[in-house]
Amino acid sequence: MKTCISLLAGGALLASSLAIADTTKPVNLNPDPNGTPWYANGVEMTPEEKAFLDGLPELNINNEQAPSADELPSSVDNSQNIYFRPIFAQKGASCAQASGFGYSFTYEMSLIRNLDASLPENQYPEHFTWNHLNNGEGTGSSTITGWDIAHENGIPTVETYEGMSTPSPYIKWMSGYDKYYQGMHNRVLEYHQINRSTPEGIEKLKHWLDNRANGSAIGGLAIFYCHISGNFVTETLGDDSAHTGETIYTRFGDKNGHAMTFVGYDDDVKVDLNGDGEYTNDIDINNDGRVDVLDWEIGALKFANSWGDKWTNSGFGWVSYSVLARSDNDGGLYSQAITLDVMPSFTPSMTLKVKMQHESRGKIRIKAGVASTEDAIAPEFEKRFTAFDYKGGDHPMLGDSSDPIEIGLDITSLTQQIGGLSNTKKLFLIIDEYDGENSASGQVISVSAIDYENGGIRYRKTRYTPIKNNTTTIIPVELTEGDLCEEFTATNAEHEAAGRAYSETIKEGETCWGTFCYGGTEVTKWYAFGSNENLGTSGSTITTLHVEREDDDYVQGACPTPDVTAPEITLIGDNPLDVYQGYEFTDPGATAIDDRDGDITANITVIGSVNTENIGQYELIYRVSDVAGNSAEEMRVVNVIKAPACVEFTDTVANHETARRAYSETTTEGQTCWGTFCYGGTEVTTWYANGSNENLGTDGFATITLIEQPIGSGVFSTGECPDEPQPPRINSVNAEVIGNTVVISGTASDPDNDLQTIVLYFADGGIECQGLENWTCPAIEEIQAGDYVAEVKAIDSRMVDSELVEVPFTIEGPQAPEIESYSYYFSGNSLIVEGTASDADGDLTEVHLLVGLGGNLCAGTETFTCELADLVEDTTYTVALSARDAAGNESAPVEFSFTYVAEAAPTIDSYEYSIDGNTLTVTGTASDVNGDLQNVVMVSGSGPITCTGTNNFTCSISGLAIGDNDVQLIANDAASNSSIPEVFTVSYQGQAPVIDSYDYSTDGLTITFTGTASDVDGNLDRVVMTLGAVGGEICTGTETFTCTWTAQQAGTYSVGLAAYDERNLTDVVDQIEITVEDQAQQCFTAINSEHASNGRAELKYNVLYYSIGGGDYLGMAGDTTSLEQQTQPGNWVKVSSCP
Repeated sequence: MKTCISLLAGGALLASSLAIADTTKPVNLNPDPNGTPWYANGVEMTPEEKAFLDGLPELNINNEQAPSADELPSSVDNSQNIYFRPIFAQKGASCAQASGFGYSFTYEMSLIRNLDASLPENQYPEHFTWNHLNNGEGTGSSTITGWDIAHENGIPTVETYEGMSTPSPYIKWMSGYDKYYQGMHNRVLEYHQINRSTPEGIEKLKHWLDNRANGSAIGGLAIFYCHISGNFVTETLGDDSAHTGETIYTRFGDKNGHAMTFVGYDDDVKVDLNGDGEYTNDIDINNDGRVDVLDWEIGALKFANSWGDKWTNSGFGWVSYSVLARSDNDGGLYSQAITLDVMPSFTPSMTLKVKMQHESRGKIRIKAGVASTEDAIAPEFEKRFTAFDYKGGDHPMLGDSSDPIEIGLDITSLTQQIGGLSNTKKLFLIIDEYDGENSASGQVISVSAIDYENGGIRYRKTRYTPIKNNTTTIIPVELTEGDLCEEFTATNAEHEAAGRAYSETIKEGETCWGTFCYGGTEVTKWYAFGSNENLGTSGSTITTLHVEREDDDYVQGACPTPDVTAPEITLIGDNPLDVYQGYEFTDPGATAIDDRDGDITANITVIGSVNTENIGQYELIYRVSDVAGNSAEEMRVVNVIKAPACVEFTDTVANHETARRAYSETTTEGQTCWGTFCYGGTEVTTWYANGSNENLGTDGFATITLIEQPIGSGVFSTGECPDEPQPPRINSVNAEVIGNTVVISGTASDPDNDLQTIVLYFADGGIECQGLENWTCPAIEEIQAGDYVAEVKAIDSRMVDSELVEVPFTIEGPQAPEIESYSYYFSGNSLIVEGTASDADGDLTEVHLLVGLGGNLCAGTETFTCELADLVEDTTYTVALSARDAAGNESAPVEFSFTYVAEAAPTIDSYEYSIDGNTLTVTGTASDVNGDLQNVVMVSGSGPITCTGTNNFTCSISGLAIGDNDVQLIANDAASNSSIPEVFTVSYQGQAPVIDSYDYSTDGLTITFTGTASDVDGNLDRVVMTLGAVGGEICTGTETFTCTWTAQQAGTYSVGLAAYDERNLTDVVDQIEITVEDQAQQCFTAINSEHASNGRAELKYNVLYYSIGGGDYLGMAGDTTSLEQQTQPGNWVKVSSCP
């Protein structure tokens, strides 16, 4: 049994500044000794530890996107959507991680990736982080420290981790680089707190649960911490409440801390806290003189526990809103509500792959370092990993085994510190050991870097480095790829010095009596690291060792010759392989054998698929690679053919039954019976054909032929299919000629219903057509003019052909070209015509613009441009366009007429304007009879600007002058002609100034306001502090201002601000009630933040208040205390109350 502690604290600071207070033995709160354990345990926190939690960043509501409080639904239950995993039972005291990862992280990742959280591949385990954080003793842990681990290096899925938890004693660490790499893609982004003790805080929490406080369609979860046993109070919800019959907490306990997860709320849950028979939120039911959340009897939060679905409401519970306002020592929560955000996706760019051993993982810290030069001997930047920061207690790295562990470290953020991978020239693995007693040792077997930004390059490994005792070991990691195999020839002693071998000294030949031994000879033997191969007994023996790049074991002998032979793939079954349309296709498969790696059939991948619903030819590609990367490939062709009308199956009767073509019945014949009692007789099994029920006899080994007709009917009978198949028929044909292209189509049929393909024969070649009963052949193109005959035939599945059917068609002679489209405009005194033309024969050569008896050759053919120059003003012309091909064929002329009008000035046809602030926007239309409108210009006191658009234009200027502004609109064409200006006047009365920000403070009887103001017109004149009936004070400064006023006596005053411009336009801040006190007063009762504002208290540690001078601890900002000034000014001490 282990302790369940959920100390919610922040990341690296937790390890250095927060210490979990004394814990007791974990408690199983399940009253059923044979049921699932409900582990919890008490934990107390110091004021400093609680202050740290209260200092977590507060969640803010996005007021622009989130709905208003009135728009929130009356109930939300996020446990009902697919992103919430099923209730589970935690193992050991892992509640902090069960809540943080089993529920919250799983939910957030499933939501952001739109995955089903009921599947193990989309869930996240509780024990991956807990086994790092429980000190190797099953003690409690921090949810947020677990989240920090997932932020720094990720967390694997339950599928990768192979379960939610590990077996007791909960000390095992995950091993395997690929598992860590999978986890690196799943990351925490950030977390926040919600102050849940006030109406505003509860509303914010409901926003988070409903819409994540930003208007999202689906809300989030929140974790919390409380005492789960002892002096707790629960009730059963009555008929007047939603969720009648379910259990609700109206007070948490005072023993055994526990972490759980808020999943929703319901404003219709009701509980009568004072027993008056009413349900209210607006009556002081606890008689403390005020109405607050403690008095609420309506509304509750739904939470999920990690004690299995037998606990309370199928694993869920309700807690009244009133509990959220209770203090932690009065049945409330130990923490605020903590929310989580995750990264939608993350891909590491650089990682370290580390294989190592150490006898006591709790005595080491693993870090990574980076440098910007290749010759660096120390890192410029370092990264710590919370999971490996003196964690896991006095156990070997794996926890339950001294075997090596293989881990992955994401160092993407580390490389970014130095400017990215381009500036990363050298990496380091750093091991800090804190082992003053020299009681544990270890070694780094190998470390290498993997560069995923550049295709997953695996760099050279650094191997077999001992970890130095009680100091820091820095291991350089080179960023060079290295050889596939490295070879070393040296003496055994030199191998040992280089970390490639080790030695052991033993005594051989001893004579022993019991435990007393004498004589013998000491012998030193050398062994290769990793493989442990015996290298002999002489340190001077020269030995050759090699190690391959993807391995860590040194092996005797030279590097093997490179493997350049590809494996061999053998297809099983026919190739090509025929399968009937509509029948199930089962891939017979293939085998793969490699000369080095042996049978690698399991590594074959198959690319492609077979759709037996559609007749056709399909390709399956079988590929496999050996360890050296040599690859092989084979292809199988699968023909899906039309099923024949009849199929024969010849086999034993028993095999027909196995293939579902027959069935059997067993009866007992020849029995002697007295009443219902029978004896004797012989069991007889009789087989029958499926569908027809034809008797097939009693011999299961007899061979018979069954036919299925029609095929696919499931009706079988004895006999044979007809020997003479009927040929298919071409029923009709059609030839559609378009220019020099023909498309032939038609219909076909087959009496045997096994039509397989249609073939068209033309010009010494055959073409397979598309379709069967209704078929169309591919188009035959670029046919010369003349008369032709094509032939077409049908073929069935038994390769029986129909008669050839002739298809005559004619390709006409060359086609004349055509003018397809044209348009024209004027440029000066020239006509410009643009258009397109075509020719079915593809031999278009020229286009002409014809005028009278002459004409001009145009530029281009399929797309052309023509020009007719020197036009006479006010003259009407009739012209024609004509196209000609290489054979001399001409298109029909396309005529059109036009009248040339000399250049004329453009005009402004219409306009309208609007004013937004001091910005004028004008829109309108303009035109030019010659079609060469170039731009529209707007002229004002700010100068001319060119508008956007021409025929439809828009102009905009900012900074209108106060008063009347004269504006002109002028249109210009390409010939430099300008329109008559359109002149109008715009009246602008100016904008009032704005008070942008302000703050105030009091010092005795003096009130001081500071702030900023602005005026879009630039004529801000003054800022005034308004004092109601007392009058007002003009502030010092305008854009940045300071206002000071001293009251004649203590009291509460209505104070406001007003900004004026030179035209006396004003912006007013509503009156604020401000209380000032006479400094002569010696004792004050106020909340601590007001004490601090008036110089009687000071803030320490960002959240705790202490009296000035006296140094008395006062509590948090909202706590009410009384302070009395001593004889010495500025010396304040805490008293029980003021007189």
